[in-house]
Amino acid sequence: AQPNDATSTGTAEESSAATGSPREPTEMTSRNLRVRHSGGATTIDIGAEKSTAGGVARLIETAVGIPAAEQEWRCGFPPRPLSKLHSTDLLPSDIDMLHVGKVDS
Repeated sequence: AQPNDATSTGTAEESSAATGSPREPTEMTSRNLRVRHSGGATTIDIGAEKSTAGGVARLIETAVGIPAAEQEWRCGFPPRPLSKLHSTDLLPSDIDMLHVGKVDS
């Protein structure tokens, strides 16, 4: 016979609540970014590890063809220039759509 353990039948939330320890995430969540550009629009999965401005710029370059160094980002409605982000800055979590163009030379 197995010992009677009340937590063995509970959910992970109940177990973590009972012990007071935070629940460990088991999967990395994905994050989608809608990108509008001169050729149309596309959706890019920018998973957590790619959510720096530099990582997102490289994903956009691959998907759209605009070199990362030549991208100009706008967001909001009407689209307004996004404040200057360094390549290591995290993309703000409230941004779910970017208008991407090529910087004028």
